Amino acid sequence: MTLPHLRSFRLVARGGPGLSCDKDGVALGDVPLVWQAADRDRYEVRPRNELSKVLGAAYGEQSPDVVRRCERGLPESRRVYGTATSRWRRWKP
Repeated sequence: MTLPHLRSFRLVARGGPGLSCDKDGVALGDVPLVWQAADRDRYEVRPRNELSKVLGAAYGEQSPDVVRRCERGLPESRRVYGTATSRWRRWKP
């Protein structure tokens, strides 16, 4: 069986050149992608159109499919970090 080659990236400290995941959420560089809501009881995810801009600035323009997959994966990455009981909601400006 042959496994497809998958790109992987190491996590960096928040604000560093790359992706970070910590108690405050998930960030790409100094741009938060997922953060703790004001009530501290849940986390919020950056809207898809903003996520597309952030990913484009960091990695070049991304297809809508790639942006959707990242948007779906962000809550899971935060949950795996240790917030299995957090409730998610969409951030609205």
